[in-house]
Amino acid sequence: MDWCGAMCLAALLLLAAAVLNWVAAAGRFQNPLSDQPAWLPLSVLGCGLVSAYQYFLIVRFRRRLAEQAALEAELRQWALCDPLTGLYNRRVAQRRLAEELSRSQRQNSPVILLSLDLNNLKAINDRYGHAVGDLVLQEFARRIQQSVRQSDVAARVGGDEFLILFPNGDPEQVRLVRERLAPLQVSAGAVRIPVSFAS
Repeated sequence: MDWCGAMCLAALLLLAAAVLNWVAAAGRFQNPLSDQPAWLPLSVLGCGLVSAYQYFLIVRFRRRLAEQAALEAELRQWALCDPLTGLYNRRVAQRRLAEELSRSQRQNSPVILLSLDLNNLKAINDRYGHAVGDLVLQEFARRIQQSVRQSDVAARVGGDEFLILFPNGDPEQVRLVRERLAPLQVSAGAVRIPVSFAS
């Protein structure tokens, strides 16, 4: 309960105590049609209870909306990203590539697409197990994310296949990314596995 709800509850408790005190002092309930309106404090208490009930309904509704928004964000994440690596998936890469090619034609600006294939992933899976192969994919994806700029699009499009889209078509940026990716070793327990790629 937030502070507003706590204050509302406290006010209702004080109001209920005042009404009970008034009823005890009066000794009995008065006729609503008589000249002493005994029904007035009870009406105020009733309105307060209805308001409190509505407030708690609103709080519950807001909580459900927040849960739904979190679920929608999670579903969007699953729809756009590869669940293992967190990079964009093939569908997003294809859509962004089409968008950037269209923009490139309109603005007569270059677009560079870098394709990366991990070497020997099948051999790593066979020798160390698929959990280690997944670790290699995750580490390579993490290195890609650290190497690209926010404007670049990095995606996993297959088992060991990755794409990086450079919308501004800067060859120097491509060279820097390749250099940052090149020396990579993944630790799996006591074993250090060298990871290489072809582009």
